[in-house]
Amino acid sequence: MILGISGSRSIKDAIPEELMPENIDMIISGGAIGIDRSARYYAINHGIPITEILPEYDLYGRRAPLERNNIIIEKSDEIYVFWDGKSRGSRYVINKCHELNKPCRVFLFSDGKFTLLK
Repeated sequence: MILGISGSRSIKDAIPEELMPENIDMIISGGAIGIDRSARYYAINHGIPITEILPEYDLYGRRAPLERNNIIIEKSDEIYVFWDGKSRGSRYVINKCHELNKPCRVFLFSDGKFTLLK
């Protein structure tokens, strides 16, 4: 399975291993600080290939992060969103997944722990 990981830049905690599925063939993430960086460390520590899709500001301008998120959603079999409850980019990913009927799990980060929302 190709797992897309997206989330809030404000979350600096590592992704808990018990939240991750076992059948990951590749992780795709956005290369930003926060959860994207945690996704990179998770992939490296578990020997999982990772692809980071960076925003292309020269091509998309201010919409570059949203277009990057669209690419991550498109290329993934399922998306895990680790959300602080505030990030508009993470909210965009959640809404876009629902719009496209893309499997999406949302983990809300509060008080130092992640809780599955959907």
